[in-house]
Amino acid sequence: MPDEAELLELEKGFWTEDGDYYREHLADSCLVAFTEMAGVQDRESVARQTDRGPRWTDVYITPKGLRPIGSDGVIVTY
Repeated sequence: MPDEAELLELEKGFWTEDGDYYREHLADSCLVAFTEMAGVQDRESVARQTDRGPRWTDVYITPKGLRPIGSDGVIVTY
């Protein structure tokens, strides 16, 4: 499993990169918690929505915790 710094850098990309980043890094389906797109969505749906608007150029994440889930997952809180 990646270390904390690698996980936070990956998370930063979800805020700053385009739909291709989501296509490369997002699971086949995921739970989205934003009001306008809340629910379980597939990778391509999220990537298309990301391609629609302007993206942030930088983001600073203050980590609060990491919780492994299963053998290949982790919850990152910040």
